[in-house]
Amino acid sequence: MAALRLGPLLRYVDGSSATVWVETSRPGTAEVRCADGSGGTAGTFQVAGHHYALVRVTGLTPGTATPYEVFLDGARVWPPAEGPSPPLPPSVIPAPGTGDRVRIAFGSCRWASPPAGGHDPVGPDALDTLAGRVAADPDAERPDVLLLLGDQVYADETSDATRAWLAARRDLNDPPGDQVADYEEYTRLYYESWLDPRVRWLLSTVPSCMIFDDHD
Repeated sequence: MAALRLGPLLRYVDGSSATVWVETSRPGTAEVRCADGSGGTAGTFQVAGHHYALVRVTGLTPGTATPYEVFLDGARVWPPAEGPSPPLPPSVIPAPGTGDRVRIAFGSCRWASPPAGGHDPVGPDALDTLAGRVAADPDAERPDVLLLLGDQVYADETSDATRAWLAARRDLNDPPGDQVADYEEYTRLYYESWLDPRVRWLLSTVPSCMIFDDHD
C-alpha cells in the first residue's frame, strides 16, 4: 500500500478551489476528500525516484474552512492513524470570501528545529511557535497565507543527524564534505524540516508560498 512520505502541503487557495501537494512512497492516485463533499484526485508523477502529486480541489464554498482528509489508492493516510500527543486539530482548506482582508505571516532562513533531542542550535523558531499557537486555538485569528522567503533549508550547515546520514552514504572527506550535493540529499533536508508534527500540520492547513535562496 502506498504511504504518505511528506505533506500534505496546502498551496494555492481561492474562493472555490485549492491545490494540495503530497509526496508518496510509490506511484498511485492521491485524493483529497472534504467534509462538504468537495475534493479532487490526481495521479503521481516521478522526479529522481520520488513520487509526488498535486491535487486540485474544486467545489469549495467561499468564506468557509472545510476539514479534509487525504487518501492514497483509496486508503486514508491523512490525518495519520497515530498522531502526536496532544492531538492536533483537523486540517482545513480556508476558502476566502469576497472582500476578505488577507493576513500574511512571513519569515526566512529556517533551520529545521526538532522539538526535542538532537542537534538543535536555535530552539523552536517562529514557524514552530506559530504552529503551536494556531493548534492550541484553531478558531482564533490565523494567517491566511504563509510567505516563506529563502532559505527553506540549509544545504551548507547541516545537522548532526544529517551529517551522520551523509557519512553513511559517501565519504565526507571528499568535496563537498558535509554539505548536501544532489537531489536525494536535498530531500533529506526537507524531511528533517517538514516532518516536525506541528509544522507539518500548519503547512497542511494554512496556504503557503515559498522561494529559494543561496542556502537552498
